[in-house]
Amino acid sequence: MANNLQSFTPEEQIRRAFDREQIKNVFAKHCYCHLALRHDLEMEKIWAHNAPNVSWGFPTGFQVGRDTVWDFYVKPNLAKAAAPSVCRMLTLTTPLIEIAGDGQTAQGMWYTPGFGPIERENYDPRDGQPLQGEWIYEHYAVDFIRENGQWMIWHMFVAGDFNFEAGTRYEEPELDCGNQEIKWTAPGVLSVPRLATAKWGWSRFPHWPEPYETWTPEIGYGADKFMEMAGEAR
Repeated sequence: MANNLQSFTPEEQIRRAFDREQIKNVFAKHCYCHLALRHDLEMEKIWAHNAPNVSWGFPTGFQVGRDTVWDFYVKPNLAKAAAPSVCRMLTLTTPLIEIAGDGQTAQGMWYTPGFGPIERENYDPRDGQPLQGEWIYEHYAVDFIRENGQWMIWHMFVAGDFNFEAGTRYEEPELDCGNQEIKWTAPGVLSVPRLATAKWGWSRFPHWPEPYETWTPEIGYGADKFMEMAGEAR
């Protein structure tokens, strides 16, 4: 458990307040890049370059390592970012940020309600064909690490809550993801389906940020805590 706020000197409290504002700005940049599908710019500017096991996670598992995250998160969107776009919006609300007592890492959680298109394959917005939208409700859990004095994204977990097609009834789809085994499906891709519950896709993982002294895999939002189990399952 990290030191109580009252145990920090006034100068340390000012520094930690400044760090929180910097972390908010970093993650706001993620939001703007994501809306423009400029994940290449995002990974270059605000993702860690030197930290081990950089990861992007979802309730079905993780992409682990910068190259793997790049292939999953950036490559499929490069052509889309350059083409005529469609309207999408994901916002950030309710920030909850804890900075480690040692000041080297931080954890943050945000809610991200929004909407977006259900895109057809090879969709071109210039063809005049209708495009159906969907409501999207997720929350982010993020480990940040300080690299060269700057706060950078280390592990990002996108905890999907539910989404449904605009103009349809609000429903409760059942997801068959509760009893599958942990397994590696490709190099750097860690499947952990048990992170999601059966209803809506609501994620059992992760916890919200709590005060802590220094980062450990057990409290992290990355794949580290699941890797040993995955190795045993292979």
